[in-house]
Amino acid sequence: MEDAVAEFAGTVVILRPGAIYGPGDTICREWPLIRRALEKRAELALPAAGVQFFHRVAVERVAHALVAAVTASIPNKLHPWPCNVVDPYDWTYAGLAAEIGKLMDWEWEPKAVSFGESAHPWQVASPLLVSDVRLRDVLGVPPDSPDPRNALAATVRWYVENGPDPESPYLDW
Repeated sequence: MEDAVAEFAGTVVILRPGAIYGPGDTICREWPLIRRALEKRAELALPAAGVQFFHRVAVERVAHALVAAVTASIPNKLHPWPCNVVDPYDWTYAGLAAEIGKLMDWEWEPKAVSFGESAHPWQVASPLLVSDVRLRDVLGVPPDSPDPRNALAATVRWYVENGPDPESPYLDW
């Protein structure tokens, strides 16, 4: 898609979102951890000790990026102009589990496993870190728009109160 954009004249802003999360009826990466805590299943298999990064972004931050991309003046009229749309910091899988545990007043019993020994669906060693510098410094979306901890808390609260769509094929993670 990005190669196809190169055929157009003028500046084209390409927004590259991470995994979008937020309160709602769709399943999200957070659900397997929330579900385990709700079911009081403390053992948590951490592939490669849970070091894989989740390049995540709160749905509200995506909305801010869309508005900014339409209204911003892109420097040097670069064509095309890609921009990562991610939270201002990433959590590893283990870090995300820890944050969800804090929000749910839950203690995990971590178990380090090798890749493939867990039902965790994102068992990949992440070779990259995603920067949100362009999002912050050029498009003007501040790191607290929204604050990732507040966005995660709203997501967890919603799932605890509502649960995901019971027809979702992803409920068995």
